[in-house]
Amino acid sequence: MKLHFGHGIVLVMALFMGGILLLVYKTGQQRVDLVSSNYYDQELKYENQIEKERKSLQLSDDVKINYDAVNGLINVKYPLLKDNSPLSGTVTLYKPDNASLDYSLAVKPGNENIQSIKTSEMANGLWKIKVNWDSDSISYYKEEKISISNQ
Repeated sequence: MKLHFGHGIVLVMALFMGGILLLVYKTGQQRVDLVSSNYYDQELKYENQIEKERKSLQLSDDVKINYDAVNGLINVKYPLLKDNSPLSGTVTLYKPDNASLDYSLAVKPGNENIQSIKTSEMANGLWKIKVNWDSDSISYYKEEKISISNQ
């Protein structure tokens, strides 16, 4: 049997269709993490978030978030407020590429209003640290990106 031009066209089309089907199958197997499972509700509350950030920026001394790679710590330094009212709230550690690694901690400032978070159990890569805190019934918010590299 001799192959001619028509057989070549059919063979190329069959390979192309097979490649497309393989591509569709592979993309169906890809895991997709949403930023948040309830992002519609969060979008409605975003204006409130902007107000908290604005209040935080108006403070004379804002929350400072630093990554100490040598000691493997994330240090969150809360401002010293005039009335020394107790602080409450949450510190959320958000991993954009893997939602299963996200977790939250309660705001618990220690000596000199610093809260230290160990990074030894955290995965390497980009993390967003979101500090949502209250003092004297006023809400504040601060967010920073850090890159963890545990050795």
